[in-house]
Amino acid sequence: MLLLPKHTYFGASFATVVKEAFGLALALFFLGRYGYTLSQRSSVPPFFGLAIIGVVSALLLFENALLTPIIIIDLAVYAAVIYKFGIDYDNKRLILGLLKAGRLTKTEM
Repeated sequence: MLLLPKHTYFGASFATVVKEAFGLALALFFLGRYGYTLSQRSSVPPFFGLAIIGVVSALLLFENALLTPIIIIDLAVYAAVIYKFGIDYDNKRLILGLLKAGRLTKTEM
């Protein structure tokens, strides 16, 4: 609330990012404390994807792109990074099976 009068929505967005980062750090602390630790292999791809979409977003924002296409591009890039580096073969088969099962065949239409 202290950032809002002087910095408007930039202050609000910064406060939200700080709050979410603190919540993540707190959650990871308590998960580790109670035996649910994350391996380094499983935690690297999300941060790698986050870094990529951060760079892509910054470049698009500096080019004065609209926010909606930036969000759509970021979502696609993050999903591709997680699919490529963040999940194992069995989960990829599960995802592809669910996507195929969700399509209607011509007889069902």
